[in-house]
Amino acid sequence: DRKTEIYQEYSDLVLQHYHEWHNVAKYAEAMRITVPHLCSTIKQASQRTAGDLIVDAIVTDAKAQLKLSMSPIKEIASSLGFENVAFFNRFFKTHTGITPKNYRNGED
Repeated sequence: DRKTEIYQEYSDLVLQHYHEWHNVAKYAEAMRITVPHLCSTIKQASQRTAGDLIVDAIVTDAKAQLKLSMSPIKEIASSLGFENVAFFNRFFKTHTGITPKNYRNGED
């Protein structure tokens, strides 16, 4: 049905663009639908918010890069679309409960 199609298209776009588009409005614009319509459809289809899916993609990639590479945190932040490493650190800690540095070092 249409809800499933919108959810799938949104999910695909998030996977393609999460490192540059952090705002739900950008996805709605690309899909040519309104933000409220996108948000309500995603919520109905997945029981999660549209923003949650973006956050999940960013956090998953950040965790992988922190564990699997020795790239400086500033470079990882930049690769995920954060111009400011302090903002990335706050974002990561807000969504994981731990700083990127502590996550990389295996600390809780």
